Amino acid sequence: MDNKLHFEVCRKKSHYFLEVSPTDDIEELKRQLEGITAIPVKNMWLWKLDKDGNKLEALSNHVTFQEYGYNQRNAMAQRPALIGLRVINEESELKIDHLPKFEGIARNGDSNASTPSST
Repeated sequence: MDNKLHFEVCRKKSHYFLEVSPTDDIEELKRQLEGITAIPVKNMWLWKLDKDGNKLEALSNHVTFQEYGYNQRNAMAQRPALIGLRVINEESELKIDHLPKFEGIARNGDSNASTPSST
């Protein structure tokens, strides 16, 4: 069984798909992001988001994902949990441009996505 947690980290028009272990802390996800974006960990502010992309709470570096309530049911590969990324000293607030809907693709629990017709 895959015990990894899956996250979609969103910042403006960028969406990063990452995985961590439940016992990893928030700083581990920031280190992964630093490797991709070259943004220093100390300049990242991560937010727990609801399924609509609204801020719920700021995430602290040394708290684990498990302690924040993430598990294999709410952070799975098919429906990754959403986290917002704000870069300190570059942005005054969290800004996320949502990805367009693709026909036949369900994202983050969207069960209303249409299925492509077969010919």
